[in-house]
Amino acid sequence: MAHAGREIERAIAVGSVPPELRHVWNRLENEGVTVQLLECGAMEGREQGVDQVIQTAMLRDGFDYNGDPGIIVMLTGDGAGFDDGVGFHADMERMYRRGWRIEALSWRHSCNRRMREWVEENGKFIALDDFYDSVTYLEPPAPGRPVAEPRDAVPVDLTRRP
Repeated sequence: MAHAGREIERAIAVGSVPPELRHVWNRLENEGVTVQLLECGAMEGREQGVDQVIQTAMLRDGFDYNGDPGIIVMLTGDGAGFDDGVGFHADMERMYRRGWRIEALSWRHSCNRRMREWVEENGKFIALDDFYDSVTYLEPPAPGRPVAEPRDAVPVDLTRRP
């Protein structure tokens, strides 16, 4: 979905350990994505710094490829921090001003409205909702829970991608 048949210069994913879905990280690594896993915070049990690692990589690429910008494809709906000049939305705008083309893939209902509208106006917003059967998977049920009906994987139809 993200690479849409294009050649990839660099792809990164950042998450936390212990990863509950290690097979997802393994699959990304097998596809050539650089995966960086961070320790969860002792106090809150949540990842610490994931967004900042991705934003730092974005800004480095924004400068390193300044003479030859390409397309930045973000898989996020997080527009937090924009009013303070930080966060994914603010950094996408910085890259856009340096000549980068912008694409964002996110679920409609969970994407920050302001960021989605900005991307729709200045780049491409790809709603994952339109590709649900191709981009989601079903986890095995917890013991004692009903089993979901089997579902075959649906290939991604890139002709429907803006």
